[in-house]
Amino acid sequence: MRAAVLSAGHLPADDLQDLLQEASVQLWRYVSADGFVLRGSFRSLAVRIALARRIDRHRRQRFLVELDEDLKDDGRNALDLLQEKDRLTRLHRALGDIRELCRILVRGRFLEDRSYEDLGTELGRAPETLRVHVHRCLRVLRGMIEIGDNR
Repeated sequence: MRAAVLSAGHLPADDLQDLLQEASVQLWRYVSADGFVLRGSFRSLAVRIALARRIDRHRRQRFLVELDEDLKDDGRNALDLLQEKDRLTRLHRALGDIRELCRILVRGRFLEDRSYEDLGTELGRAPETLRVHVHRCLRVLRGMIEIGDNR
């Protein structure tokens, strides 16, 4: 029985002893019950009971997370969070579908917070031209996201 419990994964010594004791008690109850008939080997019965107790113990375990008492409620409900996640998914999909220049400009300008001058130096273009490109790219992105909203 000990081998069956150990084969299901690592257990601390105290838990192992508790689990073996629970399995032994249940095995004794089965064997001592009126009308008990052994239909296989005693070993297979003991192993089945031990594994069942191990599974029960695993299911009862709860993974606990320490709560932060200073945690502020942002006021959004589950629907708002789901809609925001959906919007971000559509945005990422749209970013994958736009031209490479637009992707570079949007990433550099909004995610990396780089200036138009810095981007212009890197790309070899005038900052004013890049401003126009960014606005056009944003218009295209908005259109792609709105198309996703209307599906």
